[in-house]
Amino acid sequence: MVWTAEVLDISQSGMSLLCVQMPPGNRGLWVATAGSAAAWSKVILKSFSQPHPGRFVLRLAFAEGCPYDLFRIAVVQPARQSSPVGGEAATGRSQSMGGELLGPNGSVTGA
Repeated sequence: MVWTAEVLDISQSGMSLLCVQMPPGNRGLWVATAGSAAAWSKVILKSFSQPHPGRFVLRLAFAEGCPYDLFRIAVVQPARQSSPVGGEAATGRSQSMGGELLGPNGSVTGA
């Protein structure tokens, strides 16, 4: 399964995303940017919250650090990317960027 999300914050060790659907628990999660050649990166769900009905903030840690291409796209090119998740987070500081959460081999599977 693939979901789209909005990047709220990103660092070398993790990121937070705003999405409209929670990924299933106890599964491997991977992130990538929509429409880029950046490789998929394994992430670990550390925590989540539901600031508004039907909107979830996921706090993720990179399993092996943030790949430079993903970080560059999120920081340098956010205005060029679009996201199916509309609006801004409650903080109003977000930058829209298309993103995807995916399990290994194109579907969400057990980690």
